[in-house]
Amino acid sequence: MDKTLHLALPVMLHDEVEIAAFKEAQDRIRRLGDQYSVETKVGAFLPYMPGFSRKPRNLALAVENQTIHQLPLAAAEPPIYGQHSLFYGPGALTYDESKPSGLVGIIDQVGKVLEVTKNAPSNLILAPHLGPMVTPLIQRGDFSKPGFFSPEDFDFYRDRIWRATTERFSDLKQYAKAKGVNLGVEYAPLVTHEIHPDVNKDVTGQYIIPLNTWFELNNPLFKGSIVFDVAHWAASHKLREFYESDRVPKEERDKLKNDLFRTLAVNDWDEYQEGVGGSPSYIDSMGAAHISQADGIGFRPELGSLEQIKWNPRGTELVPRTLFYQLFDNSRETGIPLAVEEDYVKFDAAGNRLPIDYKEADAFLEPLFQTYAQTK
Repeated sequence: MDKTLHLALPVMLHDEVEIAAFKEAQDRIRRLGDQYSVETKVGAFLPYMPGFSRKPRNLALAVENQTIHQLPLAAAEPPIYGQHSLFYGPGALTYDESKPSGLVGIIDQVGKVLEVTKNAPSNLILAPHLGPMVTPLIQRGDFSKPGFFSPEDFDFYRDRIWRATTERFSDLKQYAKAKGVNLGVEYAPLVTHEIHPDVNKDVTGQYIIPLNTWFELNNPLFKGSIVFDVAHWAASHKLREFYESDRVPKEERDKLKNDLFRTLAVNDWDEYQEGVGGSPSYIDSMGAAHISQADGIGFRPELGSLEQIKWNPRGTELVPRTLFYQLFDNSRETGIPLAVEEDYVKFDAAGNRLPIDYKEADAFLEPLFQTYAQTK
């Protein structure tokens, strides 16, 4: 039995500098694994980021570069929410013809990259989010923001949205299969607190991501196609601790909880936890995983801000090491790739993007390799 740990790092194939950095990191992480007797292979995880890898010229360059470099492919990810989620397409309640979904185009692009790849994987997974985002920052009856609903409107149209989402997933899965792509669905955090410029560029709000509990994902349609993001799952699993913290005023806490329960169609915290589900269920149904640590339920709050204090208090680590070990064991037994999703993108004082070196992956993996080896 192959006991190799299969990891992946994000790399934009149009960028020659990033490809070179990936190759260096690939060898460096292999040697790091050898140091702790964890045989490791590192593949390429292809992110299709707006403003970078999705530009038409860069899409063409990606195919050209893969023809030359032949990076081992592990997984791919389109833009994941809003107009890029699976529910959004012609006929969707918030559909805007001027803002079409880019999902079909990304499936086509991944298919082109696979065509020029020698020994291409037969099950490369591409995973957007399933459903819309729900926030009280949107007024009832406002369908002008692609991919976003008020709690009242989502509750009213829930069944229609779910039916359209599963139908579109089924159709696109067949379309992707013809291109050699395994269309999946990423497990999203059930709640985030963040600023969404498409909704309100100045206000941090609660954004609920429904259609994403184990009640929905425990469906034969998604078996083997779930991308299990452990940081997202841990944030969902620990949500009650944040909402019942003394850092959150009671009036705010009650409003957040009521919107959450209504949107997820649960009555209390026990039903909520049942909806989150246990990690073994996701591991049994996944086709890939994303691994990183989670420091809270807010998305990049400003350091020292009230939002950071409430949702991302310093020193928070939500993912237990034992869960990483379970995923390592699974990958070594099945060959399922684990994409290391650290925050690689940095900017200088002038706002220019700095070259990636993937050293964040080394810092994340080394203590895990060291303690994982001690369990064997």
